[in-house]
Amino acid sequence: MKADVTLLMQISTLSMAKELIETYRMHPRISGCAAPHATNTCSPQILKKAWELDTANQVPFDSSCSRNGLRDDLGWHETRGCTPVGYLDQLGVLSDQTAAAHCIHLTDRDIEILRQRGSGVCHCIGSNAKAAKGVAPVLKLLKEGVSVGLGTDGPASGNTLDLFTQMRLCAGFQKNNSHDRSAMPAKDIVSMATRQGARVLGLEEKTGSIEPGKEADLVLVETDSPNMFPVYDPYSALVYSANASNVRLTFATLCRSRYR
Repeated sequence: MKADVTLLMQISTLSMAKELIETYRMHPRISGCAAPHATNTCSPQILKKAWELDTANQVPFDSSCSRNGLRDDLGWHETRGCTPVGYLDQLGVLSDQTAAAHCIHLTDRDIEILRQRGSGVCHCIGSNAKAAKGVAPVLKLLKEGVSVGLGTDGPASGNTLDLFTQMRLCAGFQKNNSHDRSAMPAKDIVSMATRQGARVLGLEEKTGSIEPGKEADLVLVETDSPNMFPVYDPYSALVYSANASNVRLTFATLCRSRYR
């Protein structure tokens, strides 16, 4: 009975997601998608239906993956004989429209599957660190050709939706984990917050970098405050010095086309 009630609730939620997608289909700045929580909280039927809904509407399919640790994730999938990434692959919901959130505990085969399917990863270091879940193998993902963008998770998990915080945390944790001070150059981290983030969401042809013909959300960061001095390198200043209070102006161009 409990499983039946849960399934009905999930189906109802999918209907709401479909309505959200339809409502904002032509909105210049907002798009909706079905984003099932995770492999250990959603049924395989719901995961498939959500992916089909998102694919049909050309919007990202997003779901948490490999967040809870090898014991929890692999134990829950033990009867299926695969990891969470392998499970999603068996369901057929990994594609270039898939944005897999967290991806902390990955095997080499998991990373290869993500690369082969063209799926991107949303790296939510603030949330992951607060919950003591671990640190995603971002350096290895990037080396193997998997796109990684910076995410925040929900404010209930990470307290803030501030990307400046995520950039600084990403740099610190990756350097510390690899015991390599040169790891994750600031320029690469800014790319994760902009261009690669757009690529993970299937928006790289439209935004994510300042180029002729692309739509842009521009943020002007002042460098007069004490915390911004000195600026030897603009990328390092953004990652290690800047915070939300240094933002002076934002400029946005309005999108008049469909999501993709």
